[in-house]
Amino acid sequence: MGGSPNNHKTFQKNMQVQEAIEKVVTPELTIRNPVFRSFALTAGVLGLKMVANNLVVQSLRNMTNNFAYAEDRALFPAFWNALSGGNYTRRTKPEDKPTLPQQSELIPRLNAAAINDAVNVPIFLLLSFTWILVAKPSEETAAKVFGTFVASRLVHVFSFVARVQPFRVLSYLTGAGATGYVVGCLLKAVYYNS
Repeated sequence: MGGSPNNHKTFQKNMQVQEAIEKVVTPELTIRNPVFRSFALTAGVLGLKMVANNLVVQSLRNMTNNFAYAEDRALFPAFWNALSGGNYTRRTKPEDKPTLPQQSELIPRLNAAAINDAVNVPIFLLLSFTWILVAKPSEETAAKVFGTFVASRLVHVFSFVARVQPFRVLSYLTGAGATGYVVGCLLKAVYYNS
């Protein structure tokens, strides 16, 4: 039931590569560090959320032929015809658009949520990465801060689309608070270690 010699050699080679990487890269920046693992998971979830938001916007634009620019309106029917072998038909008159609940506001709201993410998520990730390197937070603290920020961003986009106040403001302030906490810890670590 033992593995083949090739599998064992591959495993040994992978371990050697991992050890070589750890000699070059600081141990804080490997998956073996639970804080960095939490950071990587946070970055992945936030990235997936941002990509999903963009895919939903594009799908809604496609379904309703509600494109921001005339050249996009012209391109997409031709694009789908090419993919479907010419069997694609597109509604082109505004009165033929299917009506979605709050369709006129949905795309701009999702776009506004995407812009809000584009402003807040990268700065949080950059500051958090620096925080991991400089302040070396505990696993528990990092998990709470990262989880709080991710949850706040998820609640923010849903409350933005659903037009629910005060949850949108509260979720935004919660995310800003998590970012502020990271900034405070980072500045404290820099000040006391200099």
